[in-house]
Amino acid sequence: MTNVQQSALRTGVERLWQEGARLAGLDAREVAATGWALLSPPSGGDGRRGGFSELNNDGSPAQLCLSQSREGTGLRMLVDPAWHLADAPARLVASREALALALERGGAGDLAPACEALLDALLLEEPALHAYPSSLLWIGTGLGQPGCAVYVDVRPLGDAVWARTRDWLHLVLPDAAEALGTLERLRPHVQLSSIGIEGLSRQRARAKLYWRLRTPVGLAALGLPLLDDPGLAAFLATAVGLREFPLSGLVMSAGFDFASGALEDTKIDLCGHCMPQPAASWLDLVARVSHGLGLPVPPVQAALDAQHCEVAFLGAGVDRRGQHRLNIYLKPSGPDLPAALDRRALRACIASACAYLCELQAADGGFADYRLPVGASTQWVSAFAGLALAEAAWVADLPWALAAAGRTADRLTRDRPYAAGWGYNETTGIDADSTGFAIRLLRALGREVAPADRRSLLRHWREEGGFATYDDGPQAWGQAHPCVTAAAGLALDDEARRALSSALQACVARTALADGNWPAYWWRTHHYSTWHHLLLLRRLGQGARGAAPTHVGMGAGTGVGSGKGSGAAHPSPGAFELAYAAGIAHFRDPGSAEADRLLRDLLGAQRVDGGWTGGFNLRVTDPACTAPWQQPAGELYRDQAGTITTASALFVLTEVLRG
Repeated sequence: MTNVQQSALRTGVERLWQEGARLAGLDAREVAATGWALLSPPSGGDGRRGGFSELNNDGSPAQLCLSQSREGTGLRMLVDPAWHLADAPARLVASREALALALERGGAGDLAPACEALLDALLLEEPALHAYPSSLLWIGTGLGQPGCAVYVDVRPLGDAVWARTRDWLHLVLPDAAEALGTLERLRPHVQLSSIGIEGLSRQRARAKLYWRLRTPVGLAALGLPLLDDPGLAAFLATAVGLREFPLSGLVMSAGFDFASGALEDTKIDLCGHCMPQPAASWLDLVARVSHGLGLPVPPVQAALDAQHCEVAFLGAGVDRRGQHRLNIYLKPSGPDLPAALDRRALRACIASACAYLCELQAADGGFADYRLPVGASTQWVSAFAGLALAEAAWVADLPWALAAAGRTADRLTRDRPYAAGWGYNETTGIDADSTGFAIRLLRALGREVAPADRRSLLRHWREEGGFATYDDGPQAWGQAHPCVTAAAGLALDDEARRALSSALQACVARTALADGNWPAYWWRTHHYSTWHHLLLLRRLGQGARGAAPTHVGMGAGTGVGSGKGSGAAHPSPGAFELAYAAGIAHFRDPGSAEADRLLRDLLGAQRVDGGWTGGFNLRVTDPACTAPWQQPAGELYRDQAGTITTASALFVLTEVLRG
């Protein structure tokens, strides 16, 4: 992270805690000291930097929660401890230290055994830890009041989360029957998102289950009587109204009493990012939902008016006595995009993205991301990220990013498991995609490409036209693929490009879809393939005029295979697709309102650490499947650290700045 990013993040978090201190009547320095101690415990300096937080959609690692009831306003600080560490085991060690500190300062030491049991049940095993790309857990501590909370992110655990949660509920609740029954009723409809503990002692605490809906379903189908509360229905009607609201932005929870095991309360939280509006509109909405629940309006006006904070979540809950509460989760305000997206603004965003990739870079110069059954990708991801750094460095004049790209090239050419070419990693064999990106990286750095590596790429060319991923299969993996053809075609030297120009152009024309886009064999959507085809057409001297002017919308080509995760449908296309959609609009209609809108959306999705959040973008298509854009077959995988997603955004922003 650059000094500018660190300063902006620190300023934003400090302002958030100042608001908390003001509302709680506490010394701001003491609140800040506690917050930073929880965010960066001593062991936080022992691990490799480059992690990111998923507590908020923009990557900021802190929240302030105001909980309004008839009795008054409760205040809590929420943090993502050791969020900056890239290695999950190191994050877990540091997070345990932060949790111990929060329990001590909150006077909740009696809950330490239950909290340790929670971490052991969900995060103890090494394979489970390595499934985490970022946040492991979040910690809450009261401001001016005792108590502590811990929430473990369980989304990466897949179907194993259900058995682990059942075992933990059996362990911590004296009578787990109601909680276990709730869990079974929820399972057909929801994806568990986090499991936690809130409270002060064994006699005053709750076991918490948080979930998101997989598909639209009536609240009554979830089998929780408290969710039928008229106050919650009125809250949803007022807050959401007629607006379209994604299922991923709706989070529900249930709390079970540690002393009895009975259902204590339930809650519905709405993502503030999913219903953007100015501060005045938020204040009006908060007033209306407060009155609807018969509650005083929480004191958030000063924080929102000063634009020091933004609404991260707005939630309403009800307990078994019928008492309501309104929760408002505030996050630090992010930097505003400039009115004009000039070269200076674009260069600043590019520099931040390069800084994030440099945080992810290993000491040997390489990168690693994704976790397939064959392991993480090293060579392909390294070549992809290295090329993004090199091209951005030349266009935005970032010599330190160019040096980082050089270290990646050193790594790829120094330790070579194959006689020629590169692959997904050191055990999967060479492929055209990885070899093409590595060759392009070397050329971007002005380095020689060995003749054997050039020949290795050409061996993947097929007589019928196009590049195959693998020279010898298996099955459809040895056939030409549109997305691979575009990426590999960009790596051809001048001589090979002239020799194959006519065949390449014929292949590009033949594989285009009726709407002017190009399908992808290895990707969830058409975005990556279409952008690379437009770039290839320009290299072939055709620009974007060889394709219909149809833009790839954010919903295009989103056929999904079975996918990893907890069996839930994956979220709609994210930053990866958005980056290429912005790039496509820039190629086809530069300067248009649509191109400007998509570019602004892309820059608005950049986190405070400079990266973009990765998604389930890579599809490992079944070898028997020849056209997954017609009938998807295969598992989806996520670039967990957002390496490919951030590098993709860099490719697009570099082209925009170049233009």
